[in-house]
Amino acid sequence: MNYRVFWCGDGLLNRPDGSTTYTNGTAIEKCDPKDPNKVGWGNGGCNVSCQPINSEPPVCKSDYNGKTLDNLTGGNHLCEKGTYSDFNFTNNTWTWKCNGQAGTTPVDCSATKNDKVYDLALTKVISPETPAPYQTGSTVKFSITVINQGNYIAKNIEVTDYLPDGLELDDAGWTNAGAGKVVKTLTQEIAPGQSVAITLQTKISANFTGNKIRNLAEISKDNSGDYNTTDKDSTPDTNVNNDCFREGHLVTGNGKLAQAQGCSDTTDEDDHDGVDFTVTPKTSETNYDLALIKKVLNQKAAYLTGENLTFEITVYNQGNKDAKNIEVTDYLPAGLELNDAGWTNVGAGKITKILTQTLAPNAHHTLNLTVKISENFTGTEITNYAEISKDNSGDYNTTDVDSTPDNNSTNDCFRE
Repeated sequence: MNYRVFWCGDGLLNRPDGSTTYTNGTAIEKCDPKDPNKVGWGNGGCNVSCQPINSEPPVCKSDYNGKTLDNLTGGNHLCEKGTYSDFNFTNNTWTWKCNGQAGTTPVDCSATKNDKVYDLALTKVISPETPAPYQTGSTVKFSITVINQGNYIAKNIEVTDYLPDGLELDDAGWTNAGAGKVVKTLTQEIAPGQSVAITLQTKISANFTGNKIRNLAEISKDNSGDYNTTDKDSTPDTNVNNDCFREGHLVTGNGKLAQAQGCSDTTDEDDHDGVDFTVTPKTSETNYDLALIKKVLNQKAAYLTGENLTFEITVYNQGNKDAKNIEVTDYLPAGLELNDAGWTNVGAGKITKILTQTLAPNAHHTLNLTVKISENFTGTEITNYAEISKDNSGDYNTTDVDSTPDNNSTNDCFRE
């Protein structure tokens, strides 16, 4: 029987491809240090066990080397070929080495930390175009400012305003999304460090009966997803009840801490802001209106000369303003004489009296006036007039709606 013997270092290869199978065995030799043809070797030569040396240089992972990263931790993924060592962080840069097999030269790798952040804030104030006071039906215009506090470009930012009871949308530039929400998307890009202001016009409902309104707004959508991140300290949404709100239009709070730490200036959600304002009762339109009625008290069918009779003079407040210091003038004709110390004779047949009482709207007050029929009166009938001669309508910058107070007995229409 014949045998053919091969050994490592005999200067021969089994086959150029190193995989020939013989009848009595399988070739395992890949290279031979004494092979004059140097065929089938690894590019680093052949070791003493007739295995090729793979001396391809180590390679940094191309996804990282020289690039900017958000997060980097140790691991073999830091090298495309080889294993890492000497991983550290200095001066905002990670450095490490990728090492190959023995005999190869390590490769220095690096990556700069990504210090970019996505951070938007929002403030909301009442526009100086619509200053207080506010009443039902008043227009209230707000200025809402979106601020880019980060270093990514912000775009397609959606703002949601939560209109409470008593406040109605009065702005075609906003969309009513239902459930008291109105929305608007900013068409402008906001560069880092810049801001964009928008306005929202509303109206206080005519049937609002309260005295205070709180109106809140927040960023409801952002483009942080474009950068595989989220806002640093806020969570955009359309939930009016899940944000910490503090007065003062703060833009430095971290709302993501509010649930754990409670609501404070430091945990105020800075992409969310609001305004409280007072609604004063609407002043009714001024309506100043007084009236006067005069009649004989306990009137008889006939009177004698020298006899006293008493008149009742009643002043009515038919308006909606208090009436006070009202002067009544009575015109005594021939045949009547004043017989009442409560009235003042001002001459020319006129006597006057001033009401000391204040008449509220719908109130009235009655004055009595006693006179005597003159002994020498020879007639058969007497007509006696009285009227309001002075009022306080001027206190309200107005006049009586249907009368002109004076002390002229001849310029008024009289009907029984």
